[in-house]
Amino acid sequence: MSEIIAYSEWSLGWKDQQTIRKEWRIRLLEQVGLATLNAAWGPRWPVLYPGSTHVIEQRYVRDGNAEPWKPHHPASSREDALRCIPHDAISVDPELIALQKSWRLEAQELAQKKAEEDRDAQRRAEEEAQQEQSQAAFARLTTSPSAANRRCAEAWNTFVKQASDRTKARVRVDPELRPLYDAVMMATDVPSKRRAIREFLEAV
Repeated sequence: MSEIIAYSEWSLGWKDQQTIRKEWRIRLLEQVGLATLNAAWGPRWPVLYPGSTHVIEQRYVRDGNAEPWKPHHPASSREDALRCIPHDAISVDPELIALQKSWRLEAQELAQKKAEEDRDAQRRAEEEAQQEQSQAAFARLTTSPSAANRRCAEAWNTFVKQASDRTKARVRVDPELRPLYDAVMMATDVPSKRRAIREFLEAV
């Protein structure tokens, strides 16, 4: 008889608690027998699960009374069978213990990757929203009833169009100019946009 490779336990009831233990084991197909497998899965199971060589069996043990083993699922190898055991089961098989450890590590890596992707997506969404608000603020500055606001927008457009490549390169790396330029890009309302443009152009 194949040894138990994993189990789980829980209790039912409040006063007279019933302890239930679910156990799994792995056997070769020939150890189980065709009649038993046909009864469990139907006569067409070899067509549905071609290449099967192993069977995962399970049984319940209720208050110490073991029920008969029943075929649970076919598998094409012992490792394939081990992968069918619930990941949260308590393992007593060295190979399954190693697999469960690798599954936990994979799950942690996937969770970390998902968290990083979510953070990146959130950051991109925030940047896109900020950029839209910044562009909308500049549009309002350009069409403002205030002549001072419109002159400020025109001055910025003139700088963008006429600034030399050397000046633009200096702005990208200059420790004084770069924060002022970023402030222009980050401003999302007309007053802050106008103030940021004025401070930047004065510094340039």
